[in-house]
Amino acid sequence: MRIIKLSDIIISIQPELAEEIIKNRLSKEYLCWLIIKKLDEKISDGGGKINKQRLIDKLIKIIGHSRYTISRYLKNGESIFWRLDKHNKNILYLNSFHKVCLSLDLKNIYSDKIIYDLSLLEEGFDKCCKSLLIAAIASKQNNPVSNINLAGRCHMCKRTIQNHLNNAENNLDIIHKMQNYLWISMHNNLTEANDIKEKLINDGKYPYGSLKIKNINNEYWLLKQIPSSIINKTGRASSKNDKISLKQKNGYINFTKHKAIYTKPNIGKTGIQYFCSFFEKNGELLNNISEIANINIYVERGTGE
Repeated sequence: MRIIKLSDIIISIQPELAEEIIKNRLSKEYLCWLIIKKLDEKISDGGGKINKQRLIDKLIKIIGHSRYTISRYLKNGESIFWRLDKHNKNILYLNSFHKVCLSLDLKNIYSDKIIYDLSLLEEGFDKCCKSLLIAAIASKQNNPVSNINLAGRCHMCKRTIQNHLNNAENNLDIIHKMQNYLWISMHNNLTEANDIKEKLINDGKYPYGSLKIKNINNEYWLLKQIPSSIINKTGRASSKNDKISLKQKNGYINFTKHKAIYTKPNIGKTGIQYFCSFFEKNGELLNNISEIANINIYVERGTGE
């Protein structure tokens, strides 16, 4: 069988589908399906008909698991990701993207796919499997997203979500985390800013620890910390054709999104909107184009216009 480098295998993870995969505890089977699809394209011209034993041999080399473990993945994913030939159990047929979506009762998609290459598996299949999916879910839009929100959508605890995002950021290097703050007020001196901060906390308007004072061009901005944004670093691929095909298959005219937590700019009259970005160095926020911004400032609608 032809030797293929891991870096030559590019997979695309669809965030809405990834959510269903995580909830149904099929992350390893899903990643195997993505790998098999790419192997099928490179080796068999995408016919979808694959020799099961040869496939297992190839997956052993790629993900480093035993024959027994990979056979278990194939059994768990049967009927969802692939199906066996009724007359020859050594022949496997891949299910299409749309069939997988409908098998998991996913009717709507609206986000672009996140692209990864499989050199990431050098960190270990088990170590990066769920991290890849959760990173794709968290970074499907650049809006603030809390770990509590992700935990509810993925049916995981908050700590587990945080561990996977830390792995994606620090070990896999596939996301960039942006700290987000809501602008409260601006002051000419630090003493005045601290006085307002203490008053707001004592009045019970904000929890202790949520307010921060940042120095920006010798002005002191009082800011409230809000959930971070997760920025994808590996690239995206269009989901337009998938959206159209899936809509045709299930008869849906419109695609409904998750309920918006943060209102986008110029939509509606309430909520918050993005204002500006900075790079933080030694406690000071700098607008330096040579550095990658790591802090976003949001404002209540109308205050930044």
